[in-house]
Amino acid sequence: MTATAANTPPYRSILDLPDEIGGDLSAAPGAHQPRREAVSDPQVLQAVRDALLAAFDRDGRRTHLDPFAPPVERNSRVIDALRAAVAADRRTGGPLAAVPDDAETLLELFAATLGWGPAQRYLDDPLVNEVKINNCTILVQEAGRPFVAVPERFSSSAEVRSRAVQLASALGVQLDAAHPQETLPVAHGTRVHVSIHPRIAEPDGVLVCIRRGRREAWGVEDLLARGTVDQPVANILRLLCHARCSFLIAGRTGTGKTAMLEALANSWPDTPHIITIEDHTLEIGIRARAAWTRELVDTQRDPQAFGRAAREALRQTPGLLLPGETRGSEAGAILALALSGHAVITTLHARTAAETVARFAGYAAQPGAYMYEGRRDDA
Repeated sequence: MTATAANTPPYRSILDLPDEIGGDLSAAPGAHQPRREAVSDPQVLQAVRDALLAAFDRDGRRTHLDPFAPPVERNSRVIDALRAAVAADRRTGGPLAAVPDDAETLLELFAATLGWGPAQRYLDDPLVNEVKINNCTILVQEAGRPFVAVPERFSSSAEVRSRAVQLASALGVQLDAAHPQETLPVAHGTRVHVSIHPRIAEPDGVLVCIRRGRREAWGVEDLLARGTVDQPVANILRLLCHARCSFLIAGRTGTGKTAMLEALANSWPDTPHIITIEDHTLEIGIRARAAWTRELVDTQRDPQAFGRAAREALRQTPGLLLPGETRGSEAGAILALALSGHAVITTLHARTAAETVARFAGYAAQPGAYMYEGRRDDA
């Protein structure tokens, strides 16, 4: 991902359009209407929204309009649908008659209506791990790099808040003054967390954190190919997987803990029954889907749900248990399962190996943890 120059057109999809494309936005080749005028015309935007919803309103095709979906197929379908709508309006004199039908303009229109506006091009960038929208400012983070502010901006924080509230409503999540901070369960392994007033001090303030999921399930070979580990470390990881060892993966936020967990699970020998337990967002991908049980809990609604799911796993006898993240008393059940001979891979926020062990032991000994004598010493 390369940040765009100040005069680069907003809302552009990186995957379909090279960075060299730019220049004057006053008109596209053969255009009947200036591009900026088309993208800011309320009548055009409403017609685009209506056309897309109508084109994909059957047989579950609405998923193709998901701004978090893989962009290559989505963008191709969006362009085809909008070109058909523009052609129809040119015959009848409809609101899209003067809209340019080049791919760049049509993708800008998608981003401005059903996408995430000027942030959409970064959501489509395969190198971007996370996008944050802080009021009007867009911050992006590539793997292993700090967040940077990009030139594109939203016109107002009210626009960002409106998009977030609409998305929450569509997903059945209450986001308002009584519930000002929520995680939204979007698809494709993406996690969206939204904070609004009064959690944000300013009345119009909003923070949207969008952490993209991996498009495909990783194995150890993917970590090696991306330089996350070298060949000797990859060999050791594969050896430990074949020995069916349990793993406790620790690190700070954004360091790739879940990616490591997924890579280890997909490098497991044979085809074990794998149970994944995730909180609110489905991020883990398993290649052997036939032997995979995917469990989802919501600790925002039920703080004890994760611990109960971990305890129930004791009765499900999985070949490999993957609690996405250990954050509290569920550590007692995870520990009991590991000590009973079942392999477990989980993650934990910590900075050092010693801190990791101490924190896991403390979690396992918490009140409400799966109870048995000596569990802290075992941990």
